[in-house]
Amino acid sequence: MGDATAPRGMRVLVDGRVPPGGGVSSSSAMSVGSCLATLKAHGHTLSRAQLAEAAQKAEAEAVGTMSGGMDQAICAMGVAGKAMRVNFSPLTVAAVNIPASVSFVVANCLVSSEKAVGPEQRYNKRVTEGLLATKLIAKKAGLDQWKSINDMRALMRALALAGPGDLAGAVEASLKEGPYTVAELEDAAEFGEPLAAVLAECAQLDLAKAVVAAEGATFELRKRARHVATEAQRVLDFAAACAGEHTADTVAELGALMDESHASCRDDYECSSDALDRLVDVAKA
Repeated sequence: MGDATAPRGMRVLVDGRVPPGGGVSSSSAMSVGSCLATLKAHGHTLSRAQLAEAAQKAEAEAVGTMSGGMDQAICAMGVAGKAMRVNFSPLTVAAVNIPASVSFVVANCLVSSEKAVGPEQRYNKRVTEGLLATKLIAKKAGLDQWKSINDMRALMRALALAGPGDLAGAVEASLKEGPYTVAELEDAAEFGEPLAAVLAECAQLDLAKAVVAAEGATFELRKRARHVATEAQRVLDFAAACAGEHTADTVAELGALMDESHASCRDDYECSSDALDRLVDVAKA
């Protein structure tokens, strides 16, 4: 980064063709674009990875969403004509060669999905449910450092599992089906302490605390963790299929993985909508 520069006022015009809340990372593109404009105005530069990380931090601190960084990473580090596999800790990307016969259609089901609206009941709640699930699995596995484990990758490593597919088994074994109340999670049989203390080592603590403090809050831990584990395995399977010789069977395999991904988003992560489900049905028909 260049020499420190005093903050400068900026007059910014934003235009685009992506509908706000369209579900294609428009908010993260806005964060990355804002960071780029601010850097330019102040004569600074960042690497693409640093830009993605700065945009992710800005969304958490200025917008109040517990964004994980994937959307900002693809905005800042994407390559035209390539799918990109994103890895974290450290942030890196690797190109994935999609079969030439495959096309992706981006369609608008006309339902708006605004991450910053009611985050304690929607976007941030899903992230917090994943955090609680991760820590509860770690605690039940007898890991002394369970409070410091904040994502499924760290949990997988701590449990010495070969891959996210194996983690799905730990999810089923450790977490009950159905929602947990705050009282159930704080009971001695589960965490045995207040959820605010359980989340004390979370990077976005204030946002997570707002979720668990919401009146009447309940938490679907098994569903959320099952989605994260199986979706991570699907990413690996998708990349592996693309790495080999591309045949009609490859295309069918990629399609099946996409179908499974949508079903998991709909049923386990519950981030779909009736209109989107109908659009998927029409496309498959």
